Amino acid sequence: MFILKAQINGVQSFDFLSIPSFSRSIGLGGFHLSASPTYDVNSFTANPALLNGQSSGVFSFNYSNWYAGISNSQVAGVLSVPYLGNLGVALQYLSYGSFVQTTVNQQIVGNFQAPHFAFTLSWADLTKGAFRFGMNLKFAHSQIQSFSSSAILVDLGASFIHPEKEFVLGFVVKNIGFALSDYTATPFVMPLDIQLGMTYHPPNMPLRFSLSAHHLNQFDILGVRNTTTQNRLLNAKNTELGFLDKLASHLVIGAELLLSRRLEVRIAYNYWQRVELKSIYQKGLTGFAFGFLLNVKKIRFEYAHLVQNPSRNLHNISLTLNLKETFGL
Repeated sequence: MFILKAQINGVQSFDFLSIPSFSRSIGLGGFHLSASPTYDVNSFTANPALLNGQSSGVFSFNYSNWYAGISNSQVAGVLSVPYLGNLGVALQYLSYGSFVQTTVNQQIVGNFQAPHFAFTLSWADLTKGAFRFGMNLKFAHSQIQSFSSSAILVDLGASFIHPEKEFVLGFVVKNIGFALSDYTATPFVMPLDIQLGMTYHPPNMPLRFSLSAHHLNQFDILGVRNTTTQNRLLNAKNTELGFLDKLASHLVIGAELLLSRRLEVRIAYNYWQRVELKSIYQKGLTGFAFGFLLNVKKIRFEYAHLVQNPSRNLHNISLTLNLKETFGL
């Protein structure tokens, strides 16, 4: 099963919950939990404290195309609910396409699919000024042919938004939960991920910088698991990667070039993805991500490109619009 990021040591279930599903996150390296809440309606899926209380009726449609028929989609938006205020809602759907089903004697008996989906309901406390807190409640379901598994999970997030400067800090603990049903009797380990990030736009500069740290709950995320991985984890001197490599594997750096109010260009570097996904024979631009934003009238169009290795790349598009203004809903 191929996913956007290599797995952490150990057996985990519902890894698809760790896959970023919208262009800004992918274009900034796959981890971005410190965006301004007014900037991207998808942001609450990365950090619930970034739910925008002013975006009622704004929805984003996101689609990622991989290879071999694998795709990841997400619809996210904000709804105004009486007595509850604004709530974020999101639906993520991961499709592996269709598989050929055979008997033990390799006789074809039909086809089957392996859909994975997660529904998210988000709430944030927007009354604390610069400090905000939020929670995502998620129901996740995974199915392979007639076998299935489901779980309840929560994300707990906090953010600090500077009242005068364009400076945002974000902190989130993702995927705390338990399985409602398992594929087997062996208990699953949820893909717990503790993240910390910051975004800063220096005054009078057309650049916005971001720095994110992920999987702070486990220091060594470059653990050797098999011969192929071991070959990738050796440096040019044929020695195992050390402390600084393990430290760098937690960090993602990104930058956005603000060309105008309607056009932005993004670039990021993720060392973990470079080490885990690069080809043994050719590194190329593995671990780099690129993207852009284009505001056209009432539609916000975004594109992101993640280089997984020289032969595999991820492409994502996001379309965001205000359904109230566009269709009068």
